[in-house]
Amino acid sequence: MVMTVVEIKNGKDLSPTELKEINYWRKKEFQAKTDWSKSVNQPHHQDIIFLLKDANKLQAFGRLRPITVYVNKKGYDIWGIATVVSISRGVGYGRMIMKEMKKYIKSHLKTSIGFCGKYNSPFYTKCGFSIIKEGNKNFIYVDKKGKKHPGNPDDVLYIKGNDDLIDQSLSNKSIQVLHYIPHW
Repeated sequence: MVMTVVEIKNGKDLSPTELKEINYWRKKEFQAKTDWSKSVNQPHHQDIIFLLKDANKLQAFGRLRPITVYVNKKGYDIWGIATVVSISRGVGYGRMIMKEMKKYIKSHLKTSIGFCGKYNSPFYTKCGFSIIKEGNKNFIYVDKKGKKHPGNPDDVLYIKGNDDLIDQSLSNKSIQVLHYIPHW
């Protein structure tokens, strides 16, 4: 009998084998230019990594990245939903990893936000996430020089936490959510 399990790890605790496989898929799916590593103070070390393994082979993964976003100068500590990859497609691994991430998010009552193309929104809805149509255009990346880079008109997937960030976003369609991380 094959055993499917989801492991939840801090990014700093990923094994060399897990890092190698994740880096391969990050490059393939997202054209990542850098590798995650065990080196000290890597950005992913603070992340919560979800690893779905079947017969001890990695089949899907995703992460929650601690991020602070700002609305009218008020900071919100949220989790960015990022780097979600289903290696074996069409067998439900993507849905399984998202359901585990959702369960974890709900247990911590923390607002969590990710971005997706319109074609992926139905998948995330089936996994229990809510969608803000074209909500990414309200997320503004601010670079190190202070220049603002508006998001594209993709959708936003989210789980509402115990703050008022999502309520503000839904009640004011022109709200600007500023963040200082270019890709989460």
